[in-house]
Amino acid sequence: MQALKLEIENFSDNNPYKISTEENANTGEYSIALTHPELANAIPAVLTFGDFVNNLRACLDYLAWQLVIQNGQIPTMETCFPISYRGNHDGRRMISRAVACMSDAAVSIIDSFQPYHAGDDYKLSHLWRLATLCNIQKHRQVSPFATQPPWQFCLKGDPLREAWTVRNEQIDNCTVMYFPLAAKDYIEFNPEGTKADLRFIDSEEGIDVGYQDLLEMYNFVTNEVIPSFESIFSNPDVPWHSPQG
Repeated sequence: MQALKLEIENFSDNNPYKISTEENANTGEYSIALTHPELANAIPAVLTFGDFVNNLRACLDYLAWQLVIQNGQIPTMETCFPISYRGNHDGRRMISRAVACMSDAAVSIIDSFQPYHAGDDYKLSHLWRLATLCNIQKHRQVSPFATQPPWQFCLKGDPLREAWTVRNEQIDNCTVMYFPLAAKDYIEFNPEGTKADLRFIDSEEGIDVGYQDLLEMYNFVTNEVIPSFESIFSNPDVPWHSPQG
């Protein structure tokens, strides 16, 4: 978690957005150009992010393996910590295969953390996000990401601003916004509006998370999910390795 934090901060601190303005008396427009950071510079942070989600997800699967062993059984190829947003027959069948040979207590705890309990809000679940990000990382691409700045400027003070026509134009990695020249005196800039916020985004899956979201995910797994199984590992005579089959 600390390594990811440092990489994201390093990218944000050293790759600011660049803002420039221009007046055009001929067109009667005032333009603000926002040049985005070079995304290639985010690769160290993106790779560290990939390690983070894979390792955090793996911790849950290691836990599942030990839950089977603690029950005196031998894990199978399907043993894992299941994460499902579906509470229907298919979803429960998948979970049943994954938790086979675990104790009833362990199965009950695992079920209590399933994203399907959130209903239509399952995409807000930490575990659904973790599983989805891990699958994207393993099967589709290194990881989806984008930069997002804080607010750079706002319009204030002019009662006629609702009548202004504002247009946007994308030129390579530069976004240009055009305002009426009369709006110039009503534009307020944010002195801290150039710092890039690195986010991990997949529009297809509905994923949009930043460092704070990932920190909450990490804390949820380490401080809530894993400790909830503490009572199952209360027998010191059960070794943390597979019994001889």
